[in-house]
Amino acid sequence: MDFLAAHPERIKEIQRQCKEDRTKVGDELCRRAAEAANRRFFGDRPEQKSK
Repeated sequence: MDFLAAHPERIKEIQRQCKEDRTKVGDELCRRAAEAANRRFFGDRPEQKSK
């Protein structure tokens, strides 16, 4: 999920695919994309984590 949160263009692509044919993409991947989008929106981004 951290990979998706760090790549917003991939999140958008997966969300588009989920809207078109969720059964083909799979519920799990759609849920992960939604969670990654929420993390980015609410500020829990991988690039913001302290090192």
